[in-house]
Amino acid sequence: MRTGLSLACCLIVAVGCGAESQAPTYHQQVKPLIDAYCKSCHSAGGIAPYSFETYAGVKALENPIAAAVTDRRMPPFLAERGHTALANDTTLSDEQIATIVDWVAAGAPEGDATRPGEPIVLPRQGLDGYDLELKLPLAYEPKLAPDEYRCFVFDWPSSESKFVTGVEVVPGNKLIAHHAALYVVGPAQAARAKQFDDEDPGPGYSCFGGAEKTGFEAQGLTDRFVYGYLGAWVPGASAHRFDNGARVEPGSKLVLQMHYFTDGNLGEVDKTTVRIATADKVEREAFFMPWMSFKWPIGLMHIPANQEARFTYRDKPLTSINVGLFAGDQDFSKGMVLHSTLLHMHKLGKSISLTLHRKDGSEQVLVNVPRWDFDWQREYIFKSPVQVYPGDELQVQCVFDNTDAANYKLGRDKGASTSNWGEGTNDEMCVAHTRITHP
Repeated sequence: MRTGLSLACCLIVAVGCGAESQAPTYHQQVKPLIDAYCKSCHSAGGIAPYSFETYAGVKALENPIAAAVTDRRMPPFLAERGHTALANDTTLSDEQIATIVDWVAAGAPEGDATRPGEPIVLPRQGLDGYDLELKLPLAYEPKLAPDEYRCFVFDWPSSESKFVTGVEVVPGNKLIAHHAALYVVGPAQAARAKQFDDEDPGPGYSCFGGAEKTGFEAQGLTDRFVYGYLGAWVPGASAHRFDNGARVEPGSKLVLQMHYFTDGNLGEVDKTTVRIATADKVEREAFFMPWMSFKWPIGLMHIPANQEARFTYRDKPLTSINVGLFAGDQDFSKGMVLHSTLLHMHKLGKSISLTLHRKDGSEQVLVNVPRWDFDWQREYIFKSPVQVYPGDELQVQCVFDNTDAANYKLGRDKGASTSNWGEGTNDEMCVAHTRITHP
């Protein structure tokens, strides 16, 4: 950070911009950035610990803010720039980062509050309306700190097949709601979701990483708890709306996974609401396909203690077991279209990427997350859907860090044991959840 600020100061002097009249000011250049990219979390009642709602609040943290944006730790959009264009990219541009750094280097001048800069409106997907609203039947009070993952089960009310075309999660208490994900469990396994709920005292059941009950271990492909992903919420995100909907059959269950961050806020309660838009018909049905090796859950993912480990799965998706398990008897022999991906690892994750290898030998990095952070997962939506042709291959690659240093940062004892695939906090996963349609 010192290097960045020193360089900024040198540049200001070199080009003759040292005078306050030439430097960025808070109300004219910086506040529009803070309002657009930061304030949804950094505000009264928000998930972040500091409020950026006033000039004084921002100025008090000017140097940490400059350091966080320079290192691209904030805003927390993990996908690396320069690859496939993403529709929901909320990263700051190099010019925007320079504005904040130059402002700090100039002494953080306030500027004229009566002449505010032009607001920045980020592209966000919203729901025009919704057909179904689900509310937690009882307010839930998390009991664990600093994190608790809780899944709540809802009946799917329709007696006919519907297509989900939009999901909006409205957190009931942003002091503790860190993120949420909505899943669908088909009729064949709906009873299993209900069993998870019934066996756990209190509303919902303990879960981690997905809709599986904490402690559940896959015994093989035939015993897997299969479910689909419908949408998610993270701080700063809006509703998800899809041109192509995912089918939900009568008799299904919906599972809402809530991640509560309770550090310093035990005793708070939450009653989150989910709004869902549906359609009777869509132009193209969307399917949920997790891209991973199915050898990993049955004992072939070992991350040795005090080591880093890399796992790669590459295959032709049009002939892969992944499509057969999750898209049924659909014929994708002519290709498929990728609309988005939700990359998923646990807390030992270091990096993850999804790459498309073309039949002609070329490759396209779809999403690369070089610095994984379990607390900031989101669905990455491609600005232009990506066509996959027969002969093309998809590759997911994960790097894990199980060294003493990494475990120490997580608050775990040094000398951590070997980690394997599983649902527990100390277990791991490597999967790219993808939303696909026919061409």
